[in-house]
Amino acid sequence: MTGHPPASALYPLESLSQEILTSAKAISSYLFANGYPQLSFSSNAPAAFPSAPEEIIVARRKLREAAKTLYTLATYPREYLQFGVKFEVAIYPIYSNLHD
Repeated sequence: MTGHPPASALYPLESLSQEILTSAKAISSYLFANGYPQLSFSSNAPAAFPSAPEEIIVARRKLREAAKTLYTLATYPREYLQFGVKFEVAIYPIYSNLHD
């Protein structure tokens, strides 16, 4: 089977990517509209997300879940279980020190 599925039947990779984009746009729009800085890894970025309405809290949760699932899918489940978990354990200390 070749080609692309109809728009109503996206492949999982595309569906997850669309969920990430939709959630990211909602979050970025909220931050911009309320005068908050955009999310960043820069040293002067806020260490915490500002208080937000329920729909933005849900968008953040959906973004994290879809991003994690997309990473696992793109890595392939077997490779993820073999290498990804080790990577996440190794990278956590680096991430946690970004705002120290």
